[in-house]
Amino acid sequence: MDVSVASTFLLRVIWGTGTMADAETALQYTETPSLQVAAPNGQAKPVSIMMVKRPVGEKIWIRAKNATNNAWIDFIVGIHEYPALY
Repeated sequence: MDVSVASTFLLRVIWGTGTMADAETALQYTETPSLQVAAPNGQAKPVSIMMVKRPVGEKIWIRAKNATNNAWIDFIVGIHEYPALY
């Protein structure tokens, strides 16, 4: 993970079949606890986000929010799929 400023980021995971804006308007999102980054270009701990199952074909977006104008965060997202237990 790489960041431009040493501050707190909030990650919002958004899901839906239309646009990201439509999904946010429909409140189809969850937010992680604040992700504190120690220093610019520093390493933060991995953040695990557990969500309910989503249907195949849904889109997933992640939006990072920060109180600093023009701050950025660069990160990798891994998605795990588990078989349904019926």
